[in-house]
Amino acid sequence: MPGATFKITGRPSVYLKTTADSGNPRAQAFCPQCGSPIYSTTPGDGPQQWYIVRVGILRQRDRLAPRQQIWCRSARPWLAELGSVPGNATQ
Repeated sequence: MPGATFKITGRPSVYLKTTADSGNPRAQAFCPQCGSPIYSTTPGDGPQQWYIVRVGILRQRDRLAPRQQIWCRSARPWLAELGSVPGNATQ
């Protein structure tokens, strides 16, 4: 998500991950009460800032369709097969 449109309520806790796979530092934000991950980004602020938002925290997550995948090289081999797995609507 582009930083220019990113809005968040509350104040997450942030820690600086020493290095990402690229070798650059990453800021990891999480809920200070429950520890749920919220986003990651490059440290600092600016108009070119991008946020990698964890979908589970979004109220509108059911309305968001994926447009791109990243980290496909580490995807579990069974991921593409989930559509054929039987499921229950409730517990």
